[in-house]
Amino acid sequence: MKQGRLSLDKDWLPAVENRGNVGASEKLFAPLVEKMRRDGSFEVRIFVNVSRKLMEGKMQRGEDPVAAFRRSFVERHWRDARLPAVFYDPRALEGDHAPKLHAKCVSVDDEVALVSSANFSEAAQNDNIEAGVLVRDARFARTLGQQFEAMVARNELGRVF
Repeated sequence: MKQGRLSLDKDWLPAVENRGNVGASEKLFAPLVEKMRRDGSFEVRIFVNVSRKLMEGKMQRGEDPVAAFRRSFVERHWRDARLPAVFYDPRALEGDHAPKLHAKCVSVDDEVALVSSANFSEAAQNDNIEAGVLVRDARFARTLGQQFEAMVARNELGRVF
């Protein structure tokens, strides 16, 4: 899917490194938020894990885990009126041993991909020792993106936004 342009290594990573005291995930997403704000054709699709355990202690009275994630995402991670398309695997809500979206991947314009052990959390960005690889191979990036898009096409994923 080629929607708008954002260079992972020229636009996104340097912008992330220069965000000062902003929270880790907001800092990571800020260049994408800014690009979406400037370019109406630019789309961002995010695939996340939403589970009862993950949202424990974050749900307000009467709120289900997906609603709690939705609220938290807007309050803490993506502060803009134009939201990305965010998907989750509903099976993760079934319990501790249910399948989860555990992959940490970024595919940009089907040209370059980042595969990492790091979550979009304060600990992963500031405290943990993580590893990742930037792959400049269009076939790899396209295949990686297609893996997630196929799950959407098969209606295996729920939509947060």
